Amino acid sequence: MFIVDLQVNFTSIRKFRCVRIKGEKHEMCEYQLDDKTVIKHHYDDGPEALAVKILQHYMEKRRDKNEGQEMGQESKG
Repeated sequence: MFIVDLQVNFTSIRKFRCVRIKGEKHEMCEYQLDDKTVIKHHYDDGPEALAVKILQHYMEKRRDKNEGQEMGQESKG
């Protein structure tokens, strides 16, 4: 299991987890995130690159959700 733990002033505010479901060292691997999304990451690119991919996924998901809420508010106005 791979965990990205976001902390503010030493307090954990959010944890993102993933599990490698396919691949081995020195290969292209697949990781399943908490929300069941599968992302690809080459093992040799390192854990920092995997953490960035995980955070980008959740940032995009949050942005899409926020844009959907804004669209709903515009149609009501």
